[in-house]
Order: sequence, then structure tokens, then C-alpha cells
Amino acid sequence: MNTPTTAIINSKETYNYHNKITGLYILERNIMILIKAGFKRIVLNPSQGEKVFFEKRIKKHIKKFRIEVEPVNSKLVYPKSSLVICSNIFLQLHYFKDFDKYFKKQSNIFIPILSDDIFTITKKTDIKKATNKVVQTILDGTSGFISRKINKAVSTPISRLLVKTRIHPNYLTIVNIGIGVLSAYFMFLAANPEYSGKLQYIYMAISGLLFQTASIFDGIDGEIAKYSFKFTKLGGYLDTFGDNLTLLLFLIASSYLSIVKVGGLIPLISTIVLFTSLALAVSTMLRFISTRTDSGSLLAFESHFLRKLPPNDFLVKFAKATKYLIQKETFSVMFFIICLAGAAKYILPVAAFALLISALTICMLFLKYRKKFPIK
Repeated sequence: MNTPTTAIINSKETYNYHNKITGLYILERNIMILIKAGFKRIVLNPSQGEKVFFEKRIKKHIKKFRIEVEPVNSKLVYPKSSLVICSNIFLQLHYFKDFDKYFKKQSNIFIPILSDDIFTITKKTDIKKATNKVVQTILDGTSGFISRKINKAVSTPISRLLVKTRIHPNYLTIVNIGIGVLSAYFMFLAANPEYSGKLQYIYMAISGLLFQTASIFDGIDGEIAKYSFKFTKLGGYLDTFGDNLTLLLFLIASSYLSIVKVGGLIPLISTIVLFTSLALAVSTMLRFISTRTDSGSLLAFESHFLRKLPPNDFLVKFAKATKYLIQKETFSVMFFIICLAGAAKYILPVAAFALLISALTICMLFLKYRKKFPIK
């Protein structure tokens, strides 16, 4: 079934216009969903109250998008094969990726199939239900025990509060980069031989805590982007840049500490292996997502590449079995524990070994299957 390109939003007076779902007015949220779903034409057929509310509270937030507003109470003739929804319907963006499941054709138009997933919002309990479904969708898309059970347990309540301020997620990404830079700074301080052992340990522990904090807060900007539909390719690249800069600076500082504290050839060799492997892995993933996807995030490498490889391939099995061990969330917790134990000098060899195995696996898989993924 071909999805429609025109959407009609009919007014409903049976709900409170001021109610919000994850920081957005209900009508505003539905307009943003339709925009992100790719509808070329969006028509609002409002009542007098809803038109006033749209002009006063919503229009300024979506001014870069063109929304056609019909005269109040006009009898609109629906274009053939258009999607018709009421303004207080609850939808999610991913419903449009499986259009036949969530929408049906009635006469010459498409309408939502009312269910536990799609329902009208008329009371506060509906708001709570809708909010929980949005949050659960994000949790369902989160992989890894640490990400789901530790990081999201902290980031989700914070992002649900911050999204109400309408702060842009890119600002939070910049703040998170600052936390990562501070983490590396304190690790450099811990490597300074002029400080006492106790002071070195304090700096080491603060460094590990900040690095773990950056990992947790890394989810906040992404969650807010999904809540507010402010996800862009630029935001994805900024997030990727921030993640890798934070990791790079922390690893540089940890390598410096290991060289100072341990000395000899082993830290030097480990440093070379570490940064060569990191550069190889990141460049391979960036090469794939920049030429074969519309995303700017390294997470797209897994969703657009790894998940689509033959499951019986040994390399694929190995990559999927070990992918959580080399994710930043796992690294962060591991580094935090090592720092708390006062053993930051061991971060370098652990990270070097893990990244070497990861880089070799990623490169071999990409060389083996790259031709199956056409360049865009």
C-alpha cells in the first residue's frame, strides 16, 4: 500500500489544548510527527478555539514548516487517498514505517486504526498512558544491560524534565562534551607526580566519575531529540563528535598516566595499538554511515549494517556476542570501577586489547559485505 502524502487534521473540542506529551502540545506533537513522517501537505481544519490556540501557542514553534489552516468550521473536501486524523489522537512516528498495520482505508481516505497503540486523548489518564508509551518506545530501542538498567534509569527522568523547557538537544550535547573534557583534565592531574598519593587518587576517582556521568548524560540529548522531534543529521554528527572526543581525550589522559606510572615499552606499544585501532574502527564506521545512510550517528552502523548481515557467519556471531563489551556504556562503567580502585594505569592495556579486537572485526566485516550495501 502506498502511503499518502496529504494529511488532514480535524479539530476536536473534547480535549484540553494545553495538555502536553513529553513537552509538546498534543496538536503540535501530531503536526511534528506528520512532518517527520514525510507528508508533503498538512492541512489543519480547526474550530475557533483551536485556531486561536494554534496561532498563539504552536505556530511560533513550527514556523519553518508550512501548515495550511482552513477557515473555521469549513466543510473541507478530503483529497483522494489523504490521511485524516483528529487533533487529539495519539500517534508515534514509527507507526508510519508499518503503515498497513496502524492505518486503514475507508472510502477514499486513510484513517488510524484505534487500538491500545492509537487512541484519542480526552483525560489526564490518557496523557499518562501516552507519555509512558513514548518512553517505553525509547527504552525498547536501547540495547545492552548497562544502557537499559543503569544509564536510562538516570537519564530518562532528567530528560522528561528538561524537555519541558524546550531546550535544544544540541546545547546538551555541548554541555556533555564539557563534562568529558573535565574528565580528561582530572586524569592528567592524577598523572602529575608532584601531587601526593591521596590527592592523585581523588583526581583519579573524580575523572572516572565524570567519565561515567558523561556516558549517562549522553542519553539525555538523544532522548530529548526524540521527544521533541529535533533530531537532525547535524545533531547526530555533533553527538558522534562529542562521544569520540570525550573518549579520545580520556584515553589520551589514561595513556599518559600509564606511561608516567609504569614506564617502559609496554605502555608505549599499548598506546600505539590503542589509537591505531580506534582510528581504524571509527573511520570504517563513518565511511559506511556517510555513504550508505542518512544518519550522522555511529549507532547507525549497527542498525543499518550489523543487524542486516547473515546470522550464521562466524564473524557476525562474534561481533554480536561481543558488541556490548566495546560500547562506550560498558567502557565507562569499567573505567569508573578501575578509577575507584586507584588502578587507572591498567585502563590503557585493557582498552588497547578490546579496541584491537573490535577494529579487526569491524574492518573484516565491512570488507566482506560492503558491496551488498549500495552507496547512496
